[in-house]
Amino acid sequence: QTPPLHFPSFFYQGDYIQQIADEIDPQSIARLSPESMNQLVLQADLTPEELQNRTVTYIKENVSQQDYAHIKQLAVKTILDGIATDLKNLGITYDEWFNESSLLTDGTVAHCLEQLKRDHCIYEQDGAMWFKSSQFGDDKDRVIVRSNGENTYFMNDIAYHYYKFKRADVALNLMGSDHHGYGPR
Repeated sequence: QTPPLHFPSFFYQGDYIQQIADEIDPQSIARLSPESMNQLVLQADLTPEELQNRTVTYIKENVSQQDYAHIKQLAVKTILDGIATDLKNLGITYDEWFNESSLLTDGTVAHCLEQLKRDHCIYEQDGAMWFKSSQFGDDKDRVIVRSNGENTYFMNDIAYHYYKFKRADVALNLMGSDHHGYGPR
């Protein structure tokens, strides 16, 4: 009998996670070992971000690219459908939905990173790139590109704000309680 998969408390816990899992074709994830996944997530010496990165890497290495892309597409669609339903129930509609991935594919993120370099607003430390946000009122500097070469959410947020300010003189940010630290940044 397969042991139950340990699901750390800092992973997203919403009911939609089980809904997504129920829709995944078991054959597409047959090579994923619950034992290996449990060993991975129970490593106490990892930060939540390191654990999430290692979990995604493990999944990518053990499912086909096509299956990974399908699972990712299913997850994005399910989550966005839920958000759209919640917003509709609140009487909120959007004229345009924006996909963060477009900032990567159209070069906006790369452009912003180069601009930050030209403006001497970043430095490298421990293989990561850091934004000098403390010079602008933040309590500390922030990583924008991890040592593994992956952008942080903050780097992509910088690019998104650049995109918004190219289109308008004023941008309004509505943030959930889980983003309370973003104000100073």
